[in-house]
Amino acid sequence: MELVHGGCWNFCAIDSIEADYKALVVCSVLPEIKATISSSTSYHHLGAVEMQLPCHGWYKCNTDGASKGNPGPNSLGFCVRDDGGDVVYYRVVDVGVTTNMVAEAKAILQGLEYCVEHDFHPLILETNSLVMKKAIEGEWDPPWVIAQDVKKIIEMKDNFNMIFQHVFRDGNSVADFIANIVFSFVGTSEFHSFSELPSAGKRLINLDKSQSPNLSIRIEKRRTPD
Repeated sequence: MELVHGGCWNFCAIDSIEADYKALVVCSVLPEIKATISSSTSYHHLGAVEMQLPCHGWYKCNTDGASKGNPGPNSLGFCVRDDGGDVVYYRVVDVGVTTNMVAEAKAILQGLEYCVEHDFHPLILETNSLVMKKAIEGEWDPPWVIAQDVKKIIEMKDNFNMIFQHVFRDGNSVADFIANIVFSFVGTSEFHSFSELPSAGKRLINLDKSQSPNLSIRIEKRRTPD
């Protein structure tokens, strides 16, 4: 992995990069919690996911799209935090009637544009959209509807001191909350400080700063009897 513009690895030991950044969201099975779940409950995943704070001197931008139909009313949200987990900037935008993939792509694009414009680097940018991650990394060809946005993202990513990666939705709770408030508030909203956030958003920020894990449970769907 290579960082441009001279790189900023000096404050993170090279041999710890894989452990610190290749998988910033930790997901581990919790046997002791399994024992508390009724044997009649079927689940295929049980784990703890926590938001990992960036290394000293780094910034983190989490992005997400929210949808009330696909296609349907959609919004985007992104949040920028410093290495202490404190609020730098948050934005939510009503993107109108479109698809969730468009909302996810525009959330990444706007979040990255903001960080580039304000020189917030070294940067970790996270999305919970695996489709977008694969499209941006060249593993999948992006659909035409987001092709131009993906092209812009790749161009900026290749010329900015950053890491782009996927995160589980449970580790992206603040961006998810920000994206969804457009359905409660009117139009685009911006937040420049912790005090401006709604109380529910403040609670999520504090949980992330305290490194409190979110319990992630995936319940199996019941099959119709033959």
